[in-house]
Amino acid sequence: HIQGWDRPDLQIHGMPTAGDGAFLRDFLQFEPSFQASFGVPNDYSPLFAQGLVIAPTLLHPNSEGSVTLGDNGEAVIELESFTDEDDLDRIVKAVRLAQEVMRAPAMMEHDPHLLEHTVLAKELGQDTDEYWREYAVS
Repeated sequence: HIQGWDRPDLQIHGMPTAGDGAFLRDFLQFEPSFQASFGVPNDYSPLFAQGLVIAPTLLHPNSEGSVTLGDNGEAVIELESFTDEDDLDRIVKAVRLAQEVMRAPAMMEHDPHLLEHTVLAKELGQDTDEYWREYAVS
C-alpha cells in the first residue's frame, strides 16, 4: 500500500525468465525491434538469461478502455492504458517502490541492474520520471 492511496493499488509481478526471447516474444508479445532496443549486447549473457523481470501493475487504474464487437463479430479491445495522468504518476511511484525492493540486501547479493530502453534513455535521461512515464505509454 503506497501512502496516500485509500486501497491497495499495486501488484508487483516477478518473472524469472528475463533472457528468454520466446517468453518476451510469445507471452509478453514484445516485438523483436522493441527487444533489440534494450541494454547492450553484452547484457545478454548466460547470467542475464537467469535474470528477473519486475513488472509493477496498477490494480485500480483510472484509464478506461472498451470492448466492442467488430464487423466480423470478434471482440475489438481498446486498452487505452495510461491515458489518465494520475495513472502515470502512480506507476512511476510503483516503479520507484520496485526499485527499493531491488535494493534490499537479499536482492543486492545477486548484483541486479536495470536494462534501459536505449532510445528513451537518450531522449529523456536514464531512469528519470519522464523516462518511466514514456515507457509506460509506449
